[in-house]
Amino acid sequence: MLWEFRTKGRILGSPLYKRGIVYIGSYDDSMYALNAKKGTLIWKFKTKGNIYSTPTYYSGRLYFGSYDNSLYSLDASSGKLLWRYETGADVYSSPIVADGKVFFGSDDKNFYALNVKNGSLVWKFATRGKVRGQATYADERVIFGSHDKNVYCLNAGNGVLNWQFTADDKVDAGTLVYKNYVYVGSDAGSFYGIGLDDGLKAWRIKLEGKIKSRPLISDNHLYLTDTGGFLRVLETMTPVEAGAVFYQTGMQAYDERDYQLALFQFTDALKLDPDNGKYKEMIVKAKAALSGVVEPDAKASAKKDRSSRDWNFYRGSLSGLGVNDKAPRPPLKVLWKIKAASGIRTSAVVKGNLIYLGTTDNEFLCFNLKDGSREWSFKTSGPIFSNAFVDDENVYFGCNNNYFYALNRFSGKPVWKYQTKGKINSSPVASQRLVFFGSYDEDLYAVDKNNGKLVWRFKTGGPVLSTPILTDHKVIFGSNDSNVYAVDEDTGLELWRYKTAGWLRNAAAAANGKVYLAA
Repeated sequence: MLWEFRTKGRILGSPLYKRGIVYIGSYDDSMYALNAKKGTLIWKFKTKGNIYSTPTYYSGRLYFGSYDNSLYSLDASSGKLLWRYETGADVYSSPIVADGKVFFGSDDKNFYALNVKNGSLVWKFATRGKVRGQATYADERVIFGSHDKNVYCLNAGNGVLNWQFTADDKVDAGTLVYKNYVYVGSDAGSFYGIGLDDGLKAWRIKLEGKIKSRPLISDNHLYLTDTGGFLRVLETMTPVEAGAVFYQTGMQAYDERDYQLALFQFTDALKLDPDNGKYKEMIVKAKAALSGVVEPDAKASAKKDRSSRDWNFYRGSLSGLGVNDKAPRPPLKVLWKIKAASGIRTSAVVKGNLIYLGTTDNEFLCFNLKDGSREWSFKTSGPIFSNAFVDDENVYFGCNNNYFYALNRFSGKPVWKYQTKGKINSSPVASQRLVFFGSYDEDLYAVDKNNGKLVWRFKTGGPVLSTPILTDHKVIFGSNDSNVYAVDEDTGLELWRYKTAGWLRNAAAAANGKVYLAA
């Protein structure tokens, strides 16, 4: 580990990196500025409430909200208070800066525009519900949703209402804009396309559950899931293009040509090759570490199967503000949908022209990417919460019946299965020879991919729910005993461990010789 810094409260927001400084808010009511190389404190600013809001940097200043009802502007170098604006309730949302103004919502049901330099009120707009989702700025307009079920489009200069669209339930998440359309989902499960100029509904897709997850973009398609157990595929989205810069924090993606608009919130920038638009080796390795879905030999497999390593864009576009200058062809239409008997708690994995996912009704499914037709299914004796790993021949996943399975990815026929002494919610990752996964029996397992025989297992002091990652011949993973472990990939011998203050259920990330994790 390079360094750690402990605050006196929980950290639920995302860090912001700028010019050698990491900025992070805490539930101890403070905003911190840390030296990115050493982790030493540069300055600390105390508010009177918890800080959930992710800070925004603009022109040497830092902007963020607090549960003391206020939005703050600080000098980013010294932490000196420049101004504070008090609203009538908690400021949960993260602000955006555009057109010389700071835009944000408050739990007092108002949406605000402040002068970016002095914090004076330019205008405010009253809704009838909390405003928590981050706004979108597009063509001198600002668009946001409210808990009062409405989506609002205002003139960014004066706050005058351009149009108002009423959804069928509260709108909690941020909006997404593609040229002439606004895309937004509701808690009633409706996904809307709304005309940016007139606010009229272009189309609506009704899902059986609430829309709570971000969409996935892959091969010009938009993938939507809901809490009712559906996976849907819609046309069409803009593919990844050269010049995009990827940032690890939150797996957000920004177009580097929009940096003044997107305000560059990043840690280590990972780029596409600007000459040919292909992934550099560095970005492929980072994606593999974050998800465990990319094949170990990602550079070679990329030539054969690009779909298996497509990036999941934050808010569905290359811009952090949800804006892109390329539009899909409206109206969008449902290409196909699938229905599980109960629910889908796993993420779909795409390999070539096939989609793989497990369900909570004890079934693992394979569908054709083009038309959604079922290729095959495999019945288990327990629900599946483990995301799959797919290589050229097989698909691997764990199950709550204590078994880990390897199936032929084309036919669904069992290749082998391995029994542990606990449920398997950990998603697997694999090398050329071995597949690695954790179990509720407190062990991390390394099993031969070809025959399912145990090669080694490593005992921890708590259930292993996190997805392991592979980097530099090490397997790195967390346990509910609060330790993060690094073990030798071939032997399972412990190389090091690090004690945290909480359970470790999420996958770590590794890039540029560093490991990032949250407890």
